[in-house]
Amino acid sequence: METTDPAAPAAPRRVLRSRTDRWIAGVSGGLADYFKVDSTLIRLAFVALTIFWGIGIPMYLFAWLIIPKEGEVQSIGERTVDRLNSGMKSSPDGE
Repeated sequence: METTDPAAPAAPRRVLRSRTDRWIAGVSGGLADYFKVDSTLIRLAFVALTIFWGIGIPMYLFAWLIIPKEGEVQSIGERTVDRLNSGMKSSPDGE
């Protein structure tokens, strides 16, 4: 029988893009899982933001870049920044 220490702090929850509840990139599924709501509500919110204010698609794309996929440590944006930074460090002039 496994016992848990009630005084031990819980691991912080992270928003992760879903690998299973996805239509495009899993952003809505991941947000729905994090907020414990149906992913259809999140998708409808993105549609409403797109129709009424025109920001739903840019917000979705931004979330796609900054939210890592389930099972991965880094997001697409973090990996890109790391790659760019490592390329700058190995510049030929030695700086």
